[in-house]
Amino acid sequence: MELTLSAHARFLYRVERRGPEWRIMGFDAIYMRDQLTPAIPGQSISINPEELEGFRSTYRMLSYYLKSQNYEMDSNLAGEDRPDLVEAMNRELCDWAGIEP
Repeated sequence: MELTLSAHARFLYRVERRGPEWRIMGFDAIYMRDQLTPAIPGQSISINPEELEGFRSTYRMLSYYLKSQNYEMDSNLAGEDRPDLVEAMNRELCDWAGIEP
């Protein structure tokens, strides 16, 4: 079955000016939510809920998919379900940029 995986996140870009040009130096993501849906309307997906245990709600389906492809997803990424990680990332980015949070 053909599926569509959608992951919703906010990206925070780090840019630096090097001479006359601005360059992207990196970016970080704050995960919000994701979903896995059939690509063809009318079809349904059947996933055993036990296979989703241990995955964080903000990127549960992305983790599920990556695991099915023999990849591991870091469970300590910044996401709306972990405001402590989001705050730490924002603090680190502000320090990097030399601005007050």
